[in-house]
Amino acid sequence: MNNKFKDLFSKAALSTLLLASASALQTSHASVLLSGWDTSPSATSVYGQIAMPKNDDSSSRYFSFNEFTELNFDSGVNFFGNTYNGFYVNNNGNITFQSALSSFTPNPFPQTNQPMIAPYWADVDTRCSACGNVYLGASDANTMVFTWDSVGVYSNNASTTNTFQLVLIDRADEGAGNFDVQFRYEDINWTTGSALIPSISSNIGVYPTEPDANPLADWLHSCARLQDFAQADHLALPGHKLPFVGMPLRLRQLEENHHGALMRLRADLKTPKTAGEVMMAVFKRQIGDGEYGLGLVEALAHCNYLWHAGEVTRSLHQDGAYRWVIK
Repeated sequence: MNNKFKDLFSKAALSTLLLASASALQTSHASVLLSGWDTSPSATSVYGQIAMPKNDDSSSRYFSFNEFTELNFDSGVNFFGNTYNGFYVNNNGNITFQSALSSFTPNPFPQTNQPMIAPYWADVDTRCSACGNVYLGASDANTMVFTWDSVGVYSNNASTTNTFQLVLIDRADEGAGNFDVQFRYEDINWTTGSALIPSISSNIGVYPTEPDANPLADWLHSCARLQDFAQADHLALPGHKLPFVGMPLRLRQLEENHHGALMRLRADLKTPKTAGEVMMAVFKRQIGDGEYGLGLVEALAHCNYLWHAGEVTRSLHQDGAYRWVIK
């Protein structure tokens, strides 16, 4: 690598260009991970301390650079002309400087409303027992290291894992807030998560003919009953896609998908919202015009589930729309 190229990639303003290198599906051993240090009594591995508990789509608390007394970074980091004195570590393969980020779907850069550095922005899931954790630590006074160690993929899947790092290197010797960025990849074995196997699942909806229905409760009850009979070697013949085996796993994933949506919905209903306003919480992505109708009735089903369970209240507003809010 010539000096001109090295200088180009040592500038923080161009660090996010490296994101393109994270798109390869095959396992990569392009660089060795930094490890083997002990940052503090709270250190839990060779990569430092756990940044957050095992989760899906959650983030760490806000960390200030000043918390790490062994580190420099006295002037924070100058990122695209703005100075930040701390960061959030997000489970889905990135750090952000302004607020936590739960989205698992990468959007085109630059992120003008969410300053971030993303070594591998994807649908990370660390809830599985065989999955690793996300760590942060310092290998020396000038180096902050974030490690996604053997992290699984949504939903709760550790059959393939990714291991990668983001490294921030203080370069105050070149100016206050200056820093270098490194992306290090040990193993990259997956690119996208899937809530479903195969990729088509039933639409569970509430319709005008029965606005108080609770189809999600019926559906989850049916899945639980089928678990008593399903065998791993049963051949399933779905209405879409190819036949498959592994029905017990399929049923567990379907149940976990909806329970995960309900958990996110509970958090989102701290203020009154319509079904249309909670679709991002239910589906973890923007719903396009072509699928809006199906998305809306399924969001209604999740709201009604919590309503029938006595967890939320429902009120009809002057605009003719129901709104739900957590009790």
